[in-house]
Amino acid sequence: MFDKFGELNSSAEINKLAENLFNEGDMESIKVMAKENGIQDEVVEMYLYITRLKSGTITTIQADEAAIA
Repeated sequence: MFDKFGELNSSAEINKLAENLFNEGDMESIKVMAKENGIQDEVVEMYLYITRLKSGTITTIQADEAAIA
């Protein structure tokens, strides 16, 4: 079950790893890590959406257009 990242013991560990993976541009590994630790897909998508907005990777206009599509 914890094949790639192992069992993470706290939300702080999960958040730090997700942040590092995001900064490396490795969105697929964020999804794998989340699945290994029982985090729902919807929560992962929300995290990625908010993190992209905060980082400036996407703008609110682009996000609105994606939500409509």
